[in-house]
Amino acid sequence: TDAFSPWITSTVFLYPVLGHYLHNCNLEKANKYLYCLWIFNIVTILISEPMVTYESIVEGVLSEKDSQQFISSFVVVNTITVWLTFRIVFGRIKSAKVKRIIALFGSATFGVYLLHPLVLESKWIVMLRESLTRYGMPRMIACFVWVMVTFIFTSLITIVFNEING
Repeated sequence: TDAFSPWITSTVFLYPVLGHYLHNCNLEKANKYLYCLWIFNIVTILISEPMVTYESIVEGVLSEKDSQQFISSFVVVNTITVWLTFRIVFGRIKSAKVKRIIALFGSATFGVYLLHPLVLESKWIVMLRESLTRYGMPRMIACFVWVMVTFIFTSLITIVFNEING
């Protein structure tokens, strides 16, 4: 039932354990299989998309909560793929300035996680998303822009707070 979820599959337990494993895994070995992981990741996205479309068209359900049911079914695959890709790609960066910028935004992740619900639904950001679609931007691209602006805005707020805090 929905009321019962074993603690071992809880994201509160799963993601820290997964993060520890991925942080300590052999990157050379992971790099060999990264293309397979990306193919599997794309396949899981392609599987979830028709299920969301079916539910929205046939069953008339079009809420974010309901559509996330299918998308989040495979989110762990996406998490692993993106995390390993970033570790491998950013591990090859030699520029100290670029590394500092990445570390600066990376240190803001928890703040972004806490602030994004407030910003995503604020009037100005919702108006931005609606304006983009009203003027012809495809909805998926408008949502991507909406999320990126929210990420940048909340990152900057968090970075400023970190600097003030010292």
